[in-house]
Amino acid sequence: AMRLEAFTLGCRILRDPNPNLQEAYKGHTEAQMHLQKAMGYQFSSFQSCYRKAVYTDNDVDMMAGMLKLIQQLCEGHKADLQEFLGEDYTAEVLNIFSKKQTYDDDDDDNKKDEPDDDDEDTSGEPNNIVQWTSQMIKMILSSMRSAQDWQASMEGREKQYILVQQLFETAAELIQGPN
Repeated sequence: AMRLEAFTLGCRILRDPNPNLQEAYKGHTEAQMHLQKAMGYQFSSFQSCYRKAVYTDNDVDMMAGMLKLIQQLCEGHKADLQEFLGEDYTAEVLNIFSKKQTYDDDDDDNKKDEPDDDDEDTSGEPNNIVQWTSQMIKMILSSMRSAQDWQASMEGREKQYILVQQLFETAAELIQGPN
């Protein structure tokens, strides 16, 4: 309930596009208050509950509220905020003084071109908000379609329809721009 209230407050603050307020959200990248990681956690938590069919209407409302906040962050074709939400928030910035020194063979022999696995996400989860949004659209539409195969009606799924609508509105705002 507290998260839903926080997202609702954020939406009220950003009701009208305000470049100064929108830009302020980009400053939330510290370990204790990392906006993208917090949103990624919310996506992961919701998807886990959704897949297990243990989500509540409050969970759906909270997710829709967060998506509305993401949408409002990008209102006004804010390319820098769109890029911020599309950045890989799982990549750690290395401190050159904390990196272990390795003693590899330092010759210039031509080695086989081996694939570089450093850029791949091995967790299987998206690494940015745009990917989370796309994955959630796919998951919910897939679930709704399979439910429709055995159900004559989609009655009682109004909240899901509202969430799907918000997902598409958020996705559109994440990618649209003046160019």
